[in-house]
Amino acid sequence: MLGLRVGQAGICQELGRIPGTTIIECRGWRIRGAYKVIARIKGLEIDFVVFTGRESYRPWVEFNETDLSDDVYNALGEILPHLLGIFGEGLRVMIPYVRDHETVSLLSRGIHPGATRLGSLMIVSGYYLVRDMYYPEGFAEGSPKLVGEGYVGNKWYLESLLEELRALREHLSRGCGDKDSSCLYAERSLRAISGILERIGYR
Repeated sequence: MLGLRVGQAGICQELGRIPGTTIIECRGWRIRGAYKVIARIKGLEIDFVVFTGRESYRPWVEFNETDLSDDVYNALGEILPHLLGIFGEGLRVMIPYVRDHETVSLLSRGIHPGATRLGSLMIVSGYYLVRDMYYPEGFAEGSPKLVGEGYVGNKWYLESLLEELRALREHLSRGCGDKDSSCLYAERSLRAISGILERIGYR
């Protein structure tokens, strides 16, 4: 994990090494250890903020609100796994979903975030624990977003993974209609979560 051992130039350089990525802008942000980044990924400009971690605070990456088109999903699928390689397995990512109508619709029905396209993408990219971060009063923390937690391995994380696993299995047991893609997303998430639990021998 880079942490504070690497300065701004080093972080910008590491991000620029991600395949298919060109850094357009990379500069210090509002807090120490945070950087505002504009990157061109697979031809698309993607804005995000990275925090490299400090003392007891884990690194995080927050993407700016954007239309989650197929092209954006492809770009996220390219960069998300590589961010773990730069900032460490315990990285947290936050992605707004208010302009992704399918995700909004599924979450409004009470469906687990891991059974959405966005949540499933985060899980298969290595952010196995996914939560809906919704602020109903004033959006003081920005737009509603999904938060993906990279593998930490402590008791809370592992117990939360098992709970997520149960929720996804329960969703699949209820079945989906012909036009409901949430079961496809849930199956993909379930495979990824089951795989990491099997690799670490946790039941």
